[in-house]
Amino acid sequence: ISDASVPILNAEGKYIGSLGILQEITERKRAEEDLRIERALLRTLVDHLPVAVYVKDTAGRKTLVNPMDARNLGVASEAELLGKTDFDILPREQAERFRQDELHVMQTGEPMLNRDEFITRPDGTAAWLLTSKVPLHDAAGHVTGLVGIGMEITEQRKAMEQLHKLARAVEQSPTSIVIADRDGNIEFVNPKFTRVTGYTAEEVLGRNPRILKSGETPVEEYKGLWETLSAGREWHGEFHNKRKDGTLFWESASISPVRDAAGKITHFIAVKEDITEQKMTQAKLLRAQRVESIGSLASGIAHDLNN
Repeated sequence: ISDASVPILNAEGKYIGSLGILQEITERKRAEEDLRIERALLRTLVDHLPVAVYVKDTAGRKTLVNPMDARNLGVASEAELLGKTDFDILPREQAERFRQDELHVMQTGEPMLNRDEFITRPDGTAAWLLTSKVPLHDAAGHVTGLVGIGMEITEQRKAMEQLHKLARAVEQSPTSIVIADRDGNIEFVNPKFTRVTGYTAEEVLGRNPRILKSGETPVEEYKGLWETLSAGREWHGEFHNKRKDGTLFWESASISPVRDAAGKITHFIAVKEDITEQKMTQAKLLRAQRVESIGSLASGIAHDLNN
């Protein structure tokens, strides 16, 4: 209950007593307590989120930050950021870019979602953040600032760059690369494979590598291949295969099992090299050696006959 009193004066203005006013404020107190609890809950949530959360006013000053925001920006505490703008923390070029983005959000009312932002921290280290910014309105609907959410993705960016490098290396590899599932169905081939075999990627995806069989490779060779791979070991060998146009070619291959995090074999990857020219050169050399041997034998026989 809220207790208030009002003085009572007579006609001459002399105090003669007071009037007490009692007002029940149970609901107001309950509402205030509920609001306090909600604010405490919201603050606890904001402080423990694994992403940066901050609020800026229309001048770009931070009015609320959480520990992750301080960590992302490389400062010791949230207090160092309150009242500061990006110009106080980041290089001017970066701060200017972020300010332009924020002005656009506040002036148009359109949120900026999931944008990669590069920052240089005060200590000189660099980082990438995945950032979203949305306008903040008051009860009358006027824009009073914005709310930002940022998640550091530096390691993810590095991992993606490594994957891109690997993808480019596979695409530009001078050897044929084939990835198949556990049943041997092709899931990926690189451009070198299509140039060597004459098949396009669309023609072989989902099919078994047996489409390259020429009948020249012994059945025992394939049996040994699958026994080796099923045992989780790498297989090395040669195939006498057939291109799409029917011509034969030789390949030297290394096939390895690919395992998941639990160690289970999920795929097989084959790295193959066209060795047709080497085989032809070897065949010519063998023929020359045989002719030379036969010549030597004939010469020896003739010499013996002469004797």
